[in-house]
Amino acid sequence: MNMTAADRTAIDNDLARTQTYFEIRRIRDQEAAAKKQERHELAKKRDANRSTWMRQTQSTRPRRLDVNELNPVTGALTWPRLLQGPDYSQDREALDRAFASRAATGGLSYEDQQRVAGVADDLSALLKSRIRDLPPRDYLNSHAFLTNLVYESRSLPD
Repeated sequence: MNMTAADRTAIDNDLARTQTYFEIRRIRDQEAAAKKQERHELAKKRDANRSTWMRQTQSTRPRRLDVNELNPVTGALTWPRLLQGPDYSQDREALDRAFASRAATGGLSYEDQQRVAGVADDLSALLKSRIRDLPPRDYLNSHAFLTNLVYESRSLPD
């Protein structure tokens, strides 16, 4: 009878060990699936953030001036209304000369590009110092024009 009780206990222990093994395996599989799902959701969120970031940077990056803003043959610039004032004439003339030279020679030297950027920065600083007195839309258009002008100066003419 002792042998039978011992056999029964051994069988019960083997059964409990087997059940415990499969229970632990099931728990590990669930945890692995949960971690995989979490990684997948993080990757989706990261990709969504990346695409949002790409859209935002593309929409705010400078663009080339179009033919309404820069005559590709003569290099003549069409200035925003705000920058047509007499306070900006000296800087405007310097930039007009640079872009006329660019149209004639097919590009600007590095030094000329730096001068264009410096003059545009000076104009932007002057605009910014008067920002409280300017219509917001005119300020934004003028600032964007200057940013695009610098970008254009670093590009080869079409």
